[in-house]
Amino acid sequence: MEIPVDLIDVDFDWNCRERMEDIDKLALSISNIGLLTPLTVWKRDERYFLVAGFRRYRALSALEWDMIPVRLAEVDNEFDAKCVNLIENTERSNLTFYEEARALEPMWVEGLARETIA
Repeated sequence: MEIPVDLIDVDFDWNCRERMEDIDKLALSISNIGLLTPLTVWKRDERYFLVAGFRRYRALSALEWDMIPVRLAEVDNEFDAKCVNLIENTERSNLTFYEEARALEPMWVEGLARETIA
């Protein structure tokens, strides 16, 4: 599915990853071979909220794409969306200890047991 980039709301502070490294290299790769993994978004009303793919979003913005391939996250609330963000980032690349702790904190505050969070 592709959607117009101007329908995607992005809050970079919301992402558990703090470092946005090698955006230029990623943009060059996308320019040469295309986008291999669509962004993950959460549909809220008539707009979309970026859940995962913040580096790819920055690279696509640098390339000035008007339409962006996305997949819809099947989540009902912000907590579940943040869990999807954490899972995608930990599967793709190692987060720093601080980034992982920051991402896990809402689960702890929500009252989930350590075993459930793990």
